[in-house]
Amino acid sequence: MDVTTSLKSLLLVIQQYRDSRTAQNAAQLQKQVEVSGLKCDRLLSSGQVLPSECVSGLVELAGNPNTSPALTSSIISLLAQLASDDHSREILHSSYNLTSTLAAVIHCHSATPGEALVLQVSWPPESR
Repeated sequence: MDVTTSLKSLLLVIQQYRDSRTAQNAAQLQKQVEVSGLKCDRLLSSGQVLPSECVSGLVELAGNPNTSPALTSSIISLLAQLASDDHSREILHSSYNLTSTLAAVIHCHSATPGEALVLQVSWPPESR
C-alpha cells in the first residue's frame, strides 16, 4: 500500500472512531495506526493536507481522556516515529501543539505514575 492510500485509510478510520467510539472502531484505528507508522518518512515536511489532517486527528485523540490507554500508546508511538528528526519535532511542537497534548496525557494518567503510558510519554526522546 502506498503512503497516500495508507493515509487515506488512516483518516477514514480516525473519522469513524470520532463518529462512534465503539470497541470495533478503536481496534481498527489501533491496527491502522500501527501499520501506518512504518511508511511515513518525512511525512510532516511534505506540506500536504492529507498528512496534516491525519496528524491533527491523532494528536486530538491522544489528548482525549476518553481514548483508551492502549490506543493512546499506539498513537504516541507513531508520533514518536514521525518526530525522528529535528525538523519534524519542531513541526509537531509548533503546528500541532504536541507538548500540551503530551502534558494532558501525563496529567490524565498521573494517578498511576508507573503506568507504561505515563513512562512512554514522559521519557525524553533523546534517550529512545
